[in-house]
Amino acid sequence: MALKPKEGDEKVAPEDPYSEAISAELHCIFLKQGRRFPFATLVVVWLLVFVALDSASMRVLLTWAGVVSALAIIRQLLCVAYANAGSTPQLLQRRLRIVVTVWVLSGLVVGAGALIWFPVLSLEERIVFSIAYLAAYTGAVVVSLSSPTSSFLFGAGVLGPLAFAWMLSARTPGLIIALILLVMLIYVREAAGDAYDAIRAAIRSKLREEELVRRMEQHGVELETAMRAKSQFLAAASHDLRQPVTSMNLLLSALFASRDAQSVRNVASKFEAPLRALEEILSSLLEVSRLEAGIIEAHRRVCTPDEIIAPVVAEFKPRAAARRLNLRATNDEAELFTDPELVRRILRNLVDNAIKFTDEGSIQIDLRAEGSAMLLSVTDSGRGIPNEIQNRVFDDYFQGENPHRDRAQGLGLGLSIVRRLVGLLGGEAKLTSAVGRGSRFDLRLPNAIAPYHAGGGSGERAARYGTRLSVSNILVVEDDRLVVDAMSTLFRTLGIEARFALDGDEALMVTALGRFIPDVALVDYGLPGAIDGIALIRELRVRLTRCVFVLVTGDTRPEVLRRAADSGIPVLHKPITVERLNEKLEELTAREG
Repeated sequence: MALKPKEGDEKVAPEDPYSEAISAELHCIFLKQGRRFPFATLVVVWLLVFVALDSASMRVLLTWAGVVSALAIIRQLLCVAYANAGSTPQLLQRRLRIVVTVWVLSGLVVGAGALIWFPVLSLEERIVFSIAYLAAYTGAVVVSLSSPTSSFLFGAGVLGPLAFAWMLSARTPGLIIALILLVMLIYVREAAGDAYDAIRAAIRSKLREEELVRRMEQHGVELETAMRAKSQFLAAASHDLRQPVTSMNLLLSALFASRDAQSVRNVASKFEAPLRALEEILSSLLEVSRLEAGIIEAHRRVCTPDEIIAPVVAEFKPRAAARRLNLRATNDEAELFTDPELVRRILRNLVDNAIKFTDEGSIQIDLRAEGSAMLLSVTDSGRGIPNEIQNRVFDDYFQGENPHRDRAQGLGLGLSIVRRLVGLLGGEAKLTSAVGRGSRFDLRLPNAIAPYHAGGGSGERAARYGTRLSVSNILVVEDDRLVVDAMSTLFRTLGIEARFALDGDEALMVTALGRFIPDVALVDYGLPGAIDGIALIRELRVRLTRCVFVLVTGDTRPEVLRRAADSGIPVLHKPITVERLNEKLEELTAREG
């Protein structure tokens, strides 16, 4: 690097992200300019020898000219060698100091000539020497605008002794010329500093432009990847959604064609499977959207490994047994401090994935604490995963062995949900697999140290609550008349007083002046008119202070979910069932209690 510049040389704050890159670029420019053969310098030096030949000592002149020429050539050779050799910023800085040192030394040698033979020169010869020195300094400034301090030091070495020599002439013109030389030295230095700032600004603009181009290219690649993934996602989701809908349409036709009550019951019983499949698809899509929106939070508490593993084993044991698979689990007795529900969701997806792709053998679950971490692993003796697709298994909707979207193999969202949940908990996941030798998913999750609390476990909720709701009256704001008709039939059957509104204005009229004070309000998000469900709930909260509000929606956009979460509004996603509604209401009641 060149010597530390003054004033204009270094006006970029240290925190400037481009400072180091700009300095490196300036250093390279300086070295490239120094590679030019110093032809002009040699010509001027030897012309000065010819001018002073009759006045000064031949030996002194030749020695002086030889030293100046040698230093100029050495500097040129160093610049050629250093500019062509790749180097680190630190090495480049040291090399540049060597070049600048040689250059400044040559300036001192040139200036020393004025002190040696200036007194013996005639006035005309002194003027010629002064013009030549000024030309040397001006040329140095021009070729070293990338390092003005270096050219200033060179110029000081050249013009300083010359100005002193003019002052020693003890004449008024000599003093005036000396003053002019010094003023010019300082003025040119300032002008070079301004040019240096302009060069830095130009380099900074160039670097910013290059960075912007790189970012645009990167964003373009990311956008293309995202669009391709979205297209794949929508195509797969469309296919998976059509399957259960097709089944239900066919079953509905069979239901209308049924001739007796027993046939009706037989056909009706078959609706559960496609309905469950449809709910599974929508629930998976919803979970991905909620995770993308960042509204799922980890609620850590004291729990035990058995509290996490036991419900999952109980849930999947019958399914594993039906495929003649041995589902085993081991865990230690350590106390954990984590979110057991999120860890169970991770474990469910891993076990579900293992059962799908294991034809025979066993599935092993291990959970243990290790210092400030908890280690969870699921190992199967299944088909294994080829190396070339292992880095894609956590992608949305990726199914390496299911190109035809067989519903029996799931949706391809399970492992992508695992990836998101592990990231939410601040952990990391690792896959080890070989074709024909099974797979092993190892998860390392943080396990904070917490004080012991007796009875930390919460137990599992019952899977079903029956067809009942602990509600006396309810307000439903919904614009879909099919949904309104279904809810009206349901609430009338359950003996619940219900009022319905098709939009926000009608809901405000129904509840105006205390005409109807519901215990619960189910408000659809996508209402007609200028006000949506979130805004309506905010307004109704003012007049219905004891009412429990639930936003009902099929919209899974992250911005909608975040907006509801920011307003503290609980969300229930369509399709809804009595069981899910009752579970949500009990959850909200327990939270408020």
